[in-house]
Amino acid sequence: TAIDGGFANIQTLTALSSVSLNGTIQTNLDQNYAGPVSLAGSTSLIGNAGSFSSGITGNTEDLLLNFTSTTSLDNVVNVRNLQSLGNVTVGGGLLTTGTQTYNGTVGLTSDTLLSGTKGFFAQGVTGGGNDLTLRFSQASVVISGGFSGIANLTAETAVSLNGAINTTGVQDYQATTVLAGATDITASQVTFAG
Repeated sequence: TAIDGGFANIQTLTALSSVSLNGTIQTNLDQNYAGPVSLAGSTSLIGNAGSFSSGITGNTEDLLLNFTSTTSLDNVVNVRNLQSLGNVTVGGGLLTTGTQTYNGTVGLTSDTLLSGTKGFFAQGVTGGGNDLTLRFSQASVVISGGFSGIANLTAETAVSLNGAINTTGVQDYQATTVLAGATDITASQVTFAG
C-alpha cells in the first residue's frame, strides 16, 4: 500500500501490512505500522506517537520523525539521513548512509548498533541495561553525562567525552578519544585503542 502526502487530517493511522511512504504524512494521534515500512521518497511523519514493529527500509531516502510522544524504532536500514525531533526508543540496528540526529532522548530497548556518517545526540542515551555500539565514519560523536544505564559501550568511531559516563560493563574506545571537559568514567573495564 502506498501512503503519501495526500494522507492528512487523520486521527489514528494503523497499517497492518507492508506500506510504502513518501512525502508528509500527518495524523492527529498515533501512527502504527505493524508490517514492513519502505520509503519511496523523502518522508516526514508528524503526529502524537509512532511505532514501527517490522522495521524501516529507507532506499537511501531521508526520514524526519516529528512525534509528540515517544517513537519506537527497531531495525532501520538504508535510510539516508534520519532525524527525530522527539523522544525515541531504539533496538537492534539503525543503519543510515548519512547522518542520525536525535533532538530528544534516546532509550535502548535491546542491544543496539547505530551506524552512519555522523551521529548527534542532543540529550544523550539511556541504556536500560543494554549494549550500545557506535559506528559513525565522518565526525566525532559527543558522549556526555546524558549517556547512562548502558551495559557495554563500544565506540568504533572518534568520540568527544564530557561529564560522567557510567556503564555497568566495559567501555571500549577504538578510535580517537578527545576530552571536551572534565570527564568521570565508571566502568568494569576501559580500553582506549586510538
